[in-house]
Amino acid sequence: MYSFPPNIKVAMEQSVVPIAVYQFVNKRVRTVLLSAGLLEMLGLKSFEEGYELMDTNMYRDTHPDDIPRIASEAIRFAT
Repeated sequence: MYSFPPNIKVAMEQSVVPIAVYQFVNKRVRTVLLSAGLLEMLGLKSFEEGYELMDTNMYRDTHPDDIPRIASEAIRFAT
């Protein structure tokens, strides 16, 4: 999985701008980086909580009827 150089990662994680960077590996979306602005926007308290959420339930706040369509489009976009 891709990793940012430490100085770039720290700068991006400290950003107040909501940022999420993903990588598509083995037909699975993997979270590479999240920013403090994204954590705040989602009401999360820590990076650990953010990475766990994004890797296990990124559609948490999506209406259940919309999840299959959005997930399908995300996979189509990634491939």
